[in-house]
Amino acid sequence: MALLMPALLAQVLNLGVGPANIFYLGGDRVDLRTARRTTERLLWVMSAIGCAIGAGVIIWCADVWLPGIPAELLWLALATLPLTLWLTVNSAILQGLQDFAAFNRVQLAKPAVLLLAVTALVWIANLGPSGAIVSQVLSSGVALFALSHALHQHSRSPRQKVTDGTSEFSGSYGRHLLGYGWKAHLSNILTFLNYRADMFLLNALADASQVGVYTVAVGIAERIWLLSQAVSAVLFPRLSELHAGSGDVEAVAARVARNVLWLAAISGAALSLVTPVLVGVFFGPQYKLAANAIVLLMPGIVASAMARVLANDLSARGRPELNAYAAVGVVCINIGANLLLIPRLGLRGAALATSLAYSVNAIIKLVLYLRLSGQQLRGVLVPTREDLVLFGATARLIVDRIRNAGSQ
Repeated sequence: MALLMPALLAQVLNLGVGPANIFYLGGDRVDLRTARRTTERLLWVMSAIGCAIGAGVIIWCADVWLPGIPAELLWLALATLPLTLWLTVNSAILQGLQDFAAFNRVQLAKPAVLLLAVTALVWIANLGPSGAIVSQVLSSGVALFALSHALHQHSRSPRQKVTDGTSEFSGSYGRHLLGYGWKAHLSNILTFLNYRADMFLLNALADASQVGVYTVAVGIAERIWLLSQAVSAVLFPRLSELHAGSGDVEAVAARVARNVLWLAAISGAALSLVTPVLVGVFFGPQYKLAANAIVLLMPGIVASAMARVLANDLSARGRPELNAYAAVGVVCINIGANLLLIPRLGLRGAALATSLAYSVNAIIKLVLYLRLSGQQLRGVLVPTREDLVLFGATARLIVDRIRNAGSQ
């Protein structure tokens, strides 16, 4: 709960600069140096405003908005805000450049360091929540250092820019960033609220212990999104490039969406079957309700995997505002359903309400995509023979690489 406050502030204050950079860099509409210098200038302002707002919340509103959370944890968690902003926004530059090797190294650095830090500070040193938050700070700092190094390597060969004649900070590009970014930004804020409204409401309507159990359920269930998140990281700049030039962009988006949907469905079904054992082994009997929540969350989790792909296509078309319009209705459904079900069913009610909201979101994104692309419903939902051949070839490739790694 302490970390949710700076995470929400970072989501609110990033102004959609990350997705805007992906759109412009992916379509070769700006060079790297201009994008980087302009983004950094905006990040300094965002960080200062965010820290000031966070301090105000802790001093004047914490008792009402975050009941039961010690103030010292909130102050400590606030240190993650500027790190999160810089890491999230600048990572998008690597996405726009389609340098996914460097992007992956940065993304892997944070959880790797986090695991080591949590082991040392929480398990061995027994520092509890304070140790967990310090671990977040350390892991974000290391990842940000790795990101800065990767961007420095790229800055030696800036890409051709088309917005104006400078190669440093550009007010013109800043306006481009914010003009596109606010549309994506509104969607991202509402999506974040959609993902985390259940936790805020569960904390307010039930108690923090149920939030702890529910957080475990959400953390496990959302692992189904690993594939769609990875695909989206690659797909958004690629679709931006295709829409800016030429290519069979409609076929690409539809094929990716249906394959992600079915892989998520298969993975979700398997995870639901092993969840009771998984939770019992890793978390203990006091978390047994997490297993029920995971099963209830799964339909919405699976639907959201496909929705993420379709949302990227809408943004790559230069229409991120469509995602925002959809998110407004989905957040209202999510909050209303949580208010109705949590008092009756506790964390299971939160899971049901969230799953419903995620499913509605997927339906809305599907309808919008079909209207803009001209694709048929079958083309987005039903696997083809070519997809099955691709699955087989991919499986054989994975097996071959595992065998080669073992022999080496």
